[in-house]
Amino acid sequence: WAGHWGMFRDDYKQNCAYLEKAIELLRRAGPEYRLRLAEALWLLAEIPGMQSDLARQLAGESVKITRQAGPSAIWYLANALSRYIYVLPSNISPDEKLALAEEALALSEQAGDRWNTGPLFTLAAVNVDLGNFAKGRDYYLESILRSREAGDKGAASFSLNRMCEIERLHGYPAQAFCHYRESA
Repeated sequence: WAGHWGMFRDDYKQNCAYLEKAIELLRRAGPEYRLRLAEALWLLAEIPGMQSDLARQLAGESVKITRQAGPSAIWYLANALSRYIYVLPSNISPDEKLALAEEALALSEQAGDRWNTGPLFTLAAVNVDLGNFAKGRDYYLESILRSREAGDKGAASFSLNRMCEIERLHGYPAQAFCHYRESA
C-alpha cells in the first residue's frame, strides 16, 4: 500500500522500492496472492520514467495473471488491461488498442464497479488518439460524472484537464476555460 499511496506524493524512487519489495514478497507468498501480485505489477508499470520495455513486461504479466485467474478476477483484469494499453508497443494497431479498452470497460461494468474510472479514462484517451473526439469527450464526461459521484476529486480533475485539451484544440475555448477553472 505504501507504493500505491506514494503515487500521490510523487516520490517515484521510493514508490519503486516499495512496489519491487511487494512484488518480491507476493511472488513468494503463493498463488492465493496472485491478484495482489497483478495489482503491484501494474502499479509499478505506471511509475513515470519506467523503461518502456520493463513497463510493458510488468503490465503484460499482470494481464496474463488476471486472465488466468478466471471470472472471479474480472475487476483486476479490467484494471490490468486499462493500464497495459498505455505501454503497448507502437506497432499495435489502433483497432487492437480500442478493442482492449472496450474490453476493460465492459469487464469493469460487469464487475459492477461504477466508481473505477480508469477503464473509462483509457477508452476516452484511445478514442481521442484515433480521432474520435466526440466519443472521447463523452467518455471523459462519464468519467467526470462517476468520479464526482464517488467523491474522487483527483480523478474528476484529471478527466477535466484531458477534456479541456480536446475542447481547446477543437474550437471550444469557452468550454475549455470553464472546465480548466473547475479543475483548478
